Amino acid sequence: MSNNRLSNLIHELAQLDKDIEMLQARLNKMNAKRAMLSNVDIPEAMTEIGSSSFTTDDMLKCEVAFKIYGSLPSRDNPDARAAALDYLKENEGGELIKATVALSFAKGDLRSANRTKRYLEKQIKSGIISAEHEPVVDVDSVVNAMSLQAWGRARVKENLPIDLAVVGLRGNTTATVKNVAPK
Repeated sequence: MSNNRLSNLIHELAQLDKDIEMLQARLNKMNAKRAMLSNVDIPEAMTEIGSSSFTTDDMLKCEVAFKIYGSLPSRDNPDARAAALDYLKENEGGELIKATVALSFAKGDLRSANRTKRYLEKQIKSGIISAEHEPVVDVDSVVNAMSLQAWGRARVKENLPIDLAVVGLRGNTTATVKNVAPK
């Protein structure tokens, strides 16, 4: 390969990097403008006209709805996570919590692990431990993020008390636009 050819390839790569950086900056500005329109400007305008739905003359239908996003606080923040789980239990959300138990053995101690598994299986068969599936033994509580969001939406819809921040949720009013067929 000639030095001239290599030099051209290097210049082409440098130019592509510049173009990508410029386009990324433009895309960031467009995303910011879109967020402002969908989360602030259009919801405010819809509130002013007293509607949550509007169709333009050229059949673009815009709907504004309160949406909920998020998930439980992370395990890195155990106090907030415990508060969220307690809040769910106290506010008809306890059924969302999946409890798991795990038990770790020393490396190579398969014999003890299998003995413990057999012991737990006997406890389940005798009814001392009730479980839908064979339990696995480390206590942890998890809540599926989508189930948590659905629970939050239902509480908002039913006008029931909810502290979104405690359970790791946030909400905002968002406008969505789609083409509709003329009637």
